[in-house]
Amino acid sequence: MSRLARCIATTGRDLGFTGAVLDEPDPARLADLAHRLPSTVRLLHLHVSDWLIADAAADPDVVLPALVHALAGRGVRLALTLHDVPQVSDGPALVRRRAHTYGALVAASAGVAVSSGHERSLLREVVGVPEEGVTVVPLPIDPAGGPPPRPALPAGPPIVAVLGFLYPGKGHRELLDELAGIRPMVTVLAIGRPSARHGDLPAELSSVAERNGILFRTTGYVPDHQLVEQLRAPVVPVAPQTRISASASINSWIGAGRRPLVRAGRYAQELGDRLPGAVRLYRPGRLRAEVELALADPVLTWLPDRLRVGPTTGDVAETYLAWLRDKVRTA
Repeated sequence: MSRLARCIATTGRDLGFTGAVLDEPDPARLADLAHRLPSTVRLLHLHVSDWLIADAAADPDVVLPALVHALAGRGVRLALTLHDVPQVSDGPALVRRRAHTYGALVAASAGVAVSSGHERSLLREVVGVPEEGVTVVPLPIDPAGGPPPRPALPAGPPIVAVLGFLYPGKGHRELLDELAGIRPMVTVLAIGRPSARHGDLPAELSSVAERNGILFRTTGYVPDHQLVEQLRAPVVPVAPQTRISASASINSWIGAGRRPLVRAGRYAQELGDRLPGAVRLYRPGRLRAEVELALADPVLTWLPDRLRVGPTTGDVAETYLAWLRDKVRTA
């Protein structure tokens, strides 16, 4: 989310945005942003996830209201892009807490955006926010340069890869369970590193894999300049997230020319409808069969010819600039 916000801001400057762009590396000090704004600023746009703040060992219900109060004291209105919208699958106690946090943020804002129609529906269903006041700006998909390699899988043990931070709910455990006993034996490769507070997860997943007759390894952090090479390697790409509402990792697979297997759900269907042929949906219990199909026919793991994907980061930045300028005009 932080990387996304920085990319959109940088691209916005390239498109002619001349306002202030601030970066607060410590989510626990968000309220300090209000005191660093130039005196001419009347609207602040912020990308928000309460998970990110909690991972910084801060309380979102303290940090975020402090920011809102500080902005109000300077006469600055707040526009929000909400990420990781609360879901019923968070569990009864957690979803109540998170819904309260997000509801208070929406009530204090001059405009709200989310990254998918599914997230907009979640705001209505879980948080109680009318859909009519929420703008959908899809996450960007930037096609990688150069032609992708010829579809192929390695002669050695096949690799099934998952991209992104390792955390419970990302789907690594479910993937290992569904592939239990598959032959030939596969390696499940986690491209990325554990998220905050989940450093013990790789060892736990390795134990699960061993019990299931599968190999498991993780790359750790992959620098941006090496990521496309990783994604274009001969692997079967899978996005097994169990609580997906919008996904930059799926978009990264697509941007690299890959056609990932994606666990079926409302967001996955929305993405498939918007970009026909960009993903292959599977239902729980069917993943092993779909992986076996991909191993037999690697062409299935690559995008169809002539499929145009997007929106690009430039498209997304233009959409945000138009949206925010409208908020300033209607202030």
